[in-house]
Amino acid sequence: MSLNTFEDRQRFAEFYHATYDELLELAFGMLHNKHDAEETVHDVYAKLADDYNSYKTKSVRKMKSIAVTATRNSSINLIRKRERHREILIDIKENMLGSYDNVQMDFLRKCKEQDIKNALDKLKTDDRDILILKYYLEMSYSEMGKLLSLKNKTVEVRLRRAKQRLEEILREESYYSRSPRS
Repeated sequence: MSLNTFEDRQRFAEFYHATYDELLELAFGMLHNKHDAEETVHDVYAKLADDYNSYKTKSVRKMKSIAVTATRNSSINLIRKRERHREILIDIKENMLGSYDNVQMDFLRKCKEQDIKNALDKLKTDDRDILILKYYLEMSYSEMGKLLSLKNKTVEVRLRRAKQRLEEILREESYYSRSPRS
């Protein structure tokens, strides 16, 4: 952090308190999520604090303009990231449908993309990664085996177990009743 002097820290704190509500309102207006808006604004202030030496000679008006632009750009980046994640989830859902039996397919069709995202977030990294490799990147067992330094049979077993764990989480978290397996 380049807020080296007491005066720099005091000036930055005054700037923070004078602009926080406006930046938060801007981010919330774009993101429609309070937590994401707060996180975005705090990230902007952290970046400004890290690079404070290049801004400290600027007027408060100019610093505010920089902060508004940074908040807008960070919000846009987060919206784009959300859209990419949504596309990934749709791809995963559509590709997984082809690998399930009829009962499982009916259940998975009822799940929303947000349900799948939440369930993926709860999976261990290894499980989440293997599902993304298979159903989003559409890699073969052989390709995944080379990438992960695993035998094809091991990849197949890990993928099956990851799908089972994903389905268990979806069933636990959903309003849908447990269907018997066929």
